Amino acid sequence: VPNLFLQGAASFLHCKIGSFPFIYLGFPVWANPRLVSTWDPVVNSIEKRLFSWKNRYVSLGGRVVLINSVLAAIPVFDISFLKIPTK
Repeated sequence: VPNLFLQGAASFLHCKIGSFPFIYLGFPVWANPRLVSTWDPVVNSIEKRLFSWKNRYVSLGGRVVLINSVLAAIPVFDISFLKIPTK
C-alpha cells in the first residue's frame, strides 16, 4: 500500500498506523497461534489475576466463582478456534 494512501486513510479514520502483531484485548493479533510464546501474554494475564488472591482471604467457593469470572472475561469467542500448543 502506498505510504501517502496509508497516511490519508489513517487521518480520515482518526487512527494510528501500526504493524502486526499487535495486542487487542490481551491477545496478540496476527501472531502464530501454534507458538507457545504467542500465548504468554494471555497466560501471564490469567496468572497475575489468580496469584493476587490470597488463600487465607478467599474461601474455596469464592475462588471458584472468581476463576469462573476471570475465564468468562477472556475473549473466548475470538480464541475458541485456536488450539493452545503444549510445550
